[in-house]
Amino acid sequence: MKLSPVERIHRPTMDEFQSNYFHKTPVILTGFTDNWVARKLWKPESMKQVFGHIVVPLRGSDNEFEVFFKNVGATSMTLGQYFDAIADPTRTGRPPFLGNISFDNPLTREHLKPLRSHFSFPKLFPGKDKQETRLWIGAFGQKSTIHNDNYDNLNAQVVGQKKFLLFSPDQHPLLYPKKLTDFCWASPVDRDNPDFENYPLSRELEGFECTLEPGDILYIPIFWWHQAISESLAINVNMWVYADGEMTFWSEPALAAAQG
Repeated sequence: MKLSPVERIHRPTMDEFQSNYFHKTPVILTGFTDNWVARKLWKPESMKQVFGHIVVPLRGSDNEFEVFFKNVGATSMTLGQYFDAIADPTRTGRPPFLGNISFDNPLTREHLKPLRSHFSFPKLFPGKDKQETRLWIGAFGQKSTIHNDNYDNLNAQVVGQKKFLLFSPDQHPLLYPKKLTDFCWASPVDRDNPDFENYPLSRELEGFECTLEPGDILYIPIFWWHQAISESLAINVNMWVYADGEMTFWSEPALAAAQG
């Protein structure tokens, strides 16, 4: 697997972003979060004090295959309990995952409403008004599977560090992906635990790697494969930008033909 660093650029204009990066390649955007209130206030202890009583929905796992195919279910706890769980030095294994929480989630919408004014993503997508913001809080070591989505993504690091691996859509024959939904596919390939016997083509993968620091925003183009790995307790907020109409990646027969 060959991984190159992701380019970093400071406050590109909309035209620069659209011309050089939109639907082309990932890029780390800097300078857009300098005045975000979230950068100052979203510390674990302060969030516990203000929002610790809120009951939040949690995924039973951060592994998409387990979520979709092994019925790991979901659970809930207060945000204070969750911060205590992910910060516990005696913890073994990965706790349930507070990820993919929409700011419009009926369970948390009113509680999270004050946070919505603490950040504002740059306007880089003219005419793309269908957007959605989500909250992610993860423990050290939590990681997603390699997967892709049918929308563009701006992922902002607020607290801690998070590593991303990224692969272009044309790498799909080397990733042995499995369909999760019509709009999302995931790969069993794991760089940390390679299985070249079952996935020999994964040796040939070429992609990108980066670690986001607080203040960085990573642009992930639509259908680009990506994996997120928390290198510390990490708080992220992201914005999905939806395409016009429903976009699907490919069909099962097309995938089989590509891998055959």
